[in-house]
Amino acid sequence: MKPNTILFGFYDDSQPNDFFDQNSSFKELKMAKVREEEFLGLRGDTSDHRSLEPTEYVRMIHDCMFWMQKNVCLARHFQHLDRAAIVRSRHRLYIDVWPVNFLRPEECPSAIDNCWLFTMQLACILHMVSGWKHSTTLRIFMCVGSFGASGDGGEEVARHRRHWESMLQLLRIEATISVVLWDHVVGMADLSSKGPAPNDYLCAVNTMVKQHSQTTAVLFLYLPPPPAHGDEERLQYLEQLDLLTSGLPPTMLVHGISPVTSITL
Repeated sequence: MKPNTILFGFYDDSQPNDFFDQNSSFKELKMAKVREEEFLGLRGDTSDHRSLEPTEYVRMIHDCMFWMQKNVCLARHFQHLDRAAIVRSRHRLYIDVWPVNFLRPEECPSAIDNCWLFTMQLACILHMVSGWKHSTTLRIFMCVGSFGASGDGGEEVARHRRHWESMLQLLRIEATISVVLWDHVVGMADLSSKGPAPNDYLCAVNTMVKQHSQTTAVLFLYLPPPPAHGDEERLQYLEQLDLLTSGLPPTMLVHGISPVTSITL
């Protein structure tokens, strides 16, 4: 099978963790070399040891999406994932999906596209892993305005809920849907502006997600496409992702390109 997905670690200052040391079966892979250099060597503990600039990192993400036409995932905080504890947990844990482009909150997430399908496929596969199915629940968060509290707004929320439920039924995915009122958050963003999302808004989104992630095992968020030009814009993009995901549970940022599931049958 031809690989269609590229997984990156997140570009931050967290200390590298060599997971290959925890399993002897990876010993040969760890010792592999390319052109006399260690193929899977970790970077140093300080930024002085980085061989990759942040702007180059963002360019790689862009090239993978648009030149190579690959699905792209950025993994952050997975050094904190305790798989054994999740399986042993006596309390229900959650695999959360937030199908919202938080960097562009004015965009409607209701359409069934490759990115949505790929994100749900990843979350569903994780939920089906041995031990996880009985200890975790797949949960989807639907962000709505407070207009949904009464009147026609309530009917609008019900319509969106039915839409998500029909999509899940079509994909044969068992999940719960949680409605989150986020007027106090999205109100910080200028929805009419084409400029970058304000930092105070992204911090508020981060706080909102944290408040709903107290029992979350793994989190799936939408990965917006990076800017095509300008190092300043690339640095800003990376800073926005950093603000969005800071201090969250193990988080997978996902951008789907390739079709992964057919809904035409």
